[in-house]
Amino acid sequence: MTAHVAQYTLDVGDLDRMARFWSAALGYTVRRGGDGSAKLYPPPGRPGPTVWLQGSGTPKRGKNRLHLDLVADGDPAAEVDRLVGLGGPPG
Repeated sequence: MTAHVAQYTLDVGDLDRMARFWSAALGYTVRRGGDGSAKLYPPPGRPGPTVWLQGSGTPKRGKNRLHLDLVADGDPAAEVDRLVGLGGPPG
C-alpha cells in the first residue's frame, strides 16, 4: 500500500491575491470557506491534489519550507511569461 498527496495547505499573507494567482496558474476552481480560507479544486476529470489557502495573519519569517515545481503543458518559456503576468515572481 502507498499513499498519495490529497491536499497542500499553504499559509499566505494575502489570501485573495494568492487564490487568484494559484487558481489561474493551475486552472483550478476556488471555493471560499466560512472561515475565510480558500480551497482550490482541479478541473473535473483531472486528477490532482486540492490546494487549501489560509491567511496567516502574520508576516513571513525566514525561508519558505515548501517548493512546488510546475510542469508546463506547452512551451515552458511561454508558461513562465504567463505566470509572471499573473503576478508570479520572475526567475
